[in-house]
Amino acid sequence: MRKREAISVIFSNSSSLFRKSPLKKNRGIKRGRVLTTSLKMECKPVVFFDSGIGGLPYLEMARQRVAGEFFIYLADRKHFPYGIKTPSEVVTGVMESLGLAIKRFDPRVVVVACNTASVIALAELRKRYNIPFIGVVPAVKPAARSIPAGRLAVLATERTLADNYLADLIRNFAEGCEVIRYPLGKLVNLVEYDYFSTSAAEKKAIVSREVDDLKNSAVSSAVLACTHFILLEEELKSAIGGGVEIVDSREGVTRQLIRVLQDKETGRGCSGRKDCFYVTGEEPVEERYRKFAGKYGLEFAGILK
Repeated sequence: MRKREAISVIFSNSSSLFRKSPLKKNRGIKRGRVLTTSLKMECKPVVFFDSGIGGLPYLEMARQRVAGEFFIYLADRKHFPYGIKTPSEVVTGVMESLGLAIKRFDPRVVVVACNTASVIALAELRKRYNIPFIGVVPAVKPAARSIPAGRLAVLATERTLADNYLADLIRNFAEGCEVIRYPLGKLVNLVEYDYFSTSAAEKKAIVSREVDDLKNSAVSSAVLACTHFILLEEELKSAIGGGVEIVDSREGVTRQLIRVLQDKETGRGCSGRKDCFYVTGEEPVEERYRKFAGKYGLEFAGILK
């Protein structure tokens, strides 16, 4: 097996919720960290954010489990991809694009459905905004629990690989496992740019080539530590072979979202509104984003400004 680079993922602790300070006029009261919004809403949406379209399966599960909410998805097309950027570039992009969504929509909760953004920028987001954030939870713990003495592969992108969190996660929850750290950054572009233009046979061949070193490696479980990879779940399972179990963090993130939404301090949810898909960047918007919106039953709302 050829040597692969080390990778990193993030476990996001979003148990601490924040309460917004009410705006009071002409009272001389210090306001502190108070959000403002240009979109006046009696109820507050739930915002899902990713560097691209990888967070859509997370939104899909949330919509299946949570009723009476208005969901907004934002793909940061302007700064995609995060996986090859420096930490400072990632923070700058996330704060700019997600900051715009927060100002515009004043959400109840934000789900950062992107491993790289969670690893690099989640702490800064929590410092700046008095709203609850939920980051992605790489499923190393449940994967290791199912194979306490087996071989575990963690699949991620280049930028996520550079963080130190994965080592702590493995030490805490997968000490008895043999863990293979495996970067698959090229598959992010396949999903983001070529998902609809590539045939099923072509996807299968590309994925098979990219995971060649994992074939016949006796891997019992593979953790998808990049949200984009979920759209290639079946191809990855087939290519790795050996009856490998594919594990991701959608279940844990959805459960955490439900817990947060049950707290009255997050505001009131919306019902009866069409869930929306926005992108960042400039015109023209590529047709594939409209196709992704349609695939997941969302109204394509165009560029967020």
